[in-house]
Amino acid sequence: MPSVPHSPPSPHAHPHLTFPALFKCRYLPEEDRATCFQALKLATQVHSGQTRRDGSPFVTHPVAVAELVASWGMDASCVVAALLHDAIEDTPLTFGEVEAKFGEEVRTLVQGVTRVSKLPEEKVAELELMGMGALCLESGDLLQLLDACAGDWRVAVLKVADRLHNMRTLSAMKPHKRARKAQETARVFVPLAHYLGAHEVGSELAELAQRHCSDDQPRHQKWAARLSSVVLPGRLQRAAAYFGLDDRALAAVRRAMPPPSEPLRLRTSAAGGMMSADEAEMSSGVSGSRLRRLILRLNEPALDADRARDLVLRLRPLRNRLPQYQMSCMHHASSFEANENEIS
Repeated sequence: MPSVPHSPPSPHAHPHLTFPALFKCRYLPEEDRATCFQALKLATQVHSGQTRRDGSPFVTHPVAVAELVASWGMDASCVVAALLHDAIEDTPLTFGEVEAKFGEEVRTLVQGVTRVSKLPEEKVAELELMGMGALCLESGDLLQLLDACAGDWRVAVLKVADRLHNMRTLSAMKPHKRARKAQETARVFVPLAHYLGAHEVGSELAELAQRHCSDDQPRHQKWAARLSSVVLPGRLQRAAAYFGLDDRALAAVRRAMPPPSEPLRLRTSAAGGMMSADEAEMSSGVSGSRLRRLILRLNEPALDADRARDLVLRLRPLRNRLPQYQMSCMHHASSFEANENEIS
């Protein structure tokens, strides 16, 4: 496999890609911003000529993911990994080249978000040389992702940001693929976002998933599912009369109505805007239960009961990890500013 040249083109050839991403990273030290800039140039180079389904340059996706994680105040390694998170799957870039240029930490993050099932044989062989091949070959993509999240919580942040941008730009996909992506989002990424403490992101993902989860169904069922996401059960009859639904459509709405259980509570708890501390804690707890059930129900040959319980335990530190990290960064910045003022 050809290696990536080490003289990337001038960033001025793509000013619309460079400046927004760098602007979001102003909180980072100058040296870290320079590293992010190098990663941005490399991502622009290796994804050159690739386009997304809507016709836009493919590199706009990793740039958008990097902007998201930067807006959440993540560190430079996370921003760099966001810029390169699709490069291993979709370009000749290798794990070894990422590590040589940006270090083991970035390589580990990129490896955590990479779907091994999409890799060619030579890159799987590279993982085997790193001692990761056995786990990757035995485990499915979801189990591998959760295992990587347990090892480094920033992998979860990267995957949530990746899924958020993909869901925001889902309209270019075919209906059955939109529905499958939406269903996976509701099952995995909504509870993961809430568990991390990113409740606004989790609520947006839930709304986008509900909007597209029935895109592969007949038209009357699709609209019934969309209507059911905004109408409470007690007001169904009145809403049906208002929209002029016939008996067939009304029956479809009733079938699509979610029970008053965890998914509904997650959607409605943030319906009025910012969550209270109690609502956020409840949402994280509900999402933790959903993640535990998801893990225990995985049909994976490499996942026995003991390993499932161990994975559940190792994921516990992720609970509300993002706001805790952001508060820690704010406290550190305030202390640093106070010390600077004392010195001056």
